[in-house]
Amino acid sequence: AFSSVVSIDLSSFMVVGPFPSILCRLPSLSF
Repeated sequence: AFSSVVSIDLSSFMVVGPFPSILCRLPSLSF
């Protein structure tokens, strides 16, 4: 379920800008 939330959050954070860079690496480490 966490991965699903990350995918959705990534889309929302992508609009923010600085967060996607960090979040992009977090999911990679999780997987």
